[in-house]
Amino acid sequence: MTEIEDRDWLFRRLHPSCFKKSGALSSATFKVNSSPENEISVDLARLTTPIESVNRAGRLGFQLGKLQALGPRKLGFDVVHGPRRFPANPEDDNEAHTLIKGENTPRLCKELARLVTIVEGVRSE
Repeated sequence: MTEIEDRDWLFRRLHPSCFKKSGALSSATFKVNSSPENEISVDLARLTTPIESVNRAGRLGFQLGKLQALGPRKLGFDVVHGPRRFPANPEDDNEAHTLIKGENTPRLCKELARLVTIVEGVRSE
C-alpha cells in the first residue's frame, strides 16, 4: 500500500448538487443520502490525472475538487490508500483510490467542504 503524506493532494468528484447558489461547496459534498459519510472516496492525485479522476463518475456534469491530506487529518480523520480492484473488468481498476475514514458529523462535513479547492477547467465528459 502507498503511504500518503500530509502534503499529498486528494481529488474528490463533485456532483452539481454539491454547490450552493453562491457557488460555494455545501456540506453535501461529504454526505450520502443526507447522512455524513464515514468512508469518503477520493483519489490520490499523484497516482492519476484530473481528467481520469473526474471521468470515473461515469456521468456528465461532475467537477473536480482537491484538498490536501493534512486537512482531514487535522479534523481527526485517517487518510488511507485503498486501491479498487475489479477482477471481472481490470480496466476499471483504480490504483489511486483512497479513503478519508473516521466518525463524520454535519459540522465536520462543513469543515471538509471549506478545505476543497475547485480544479478549474475539469469536467466529466
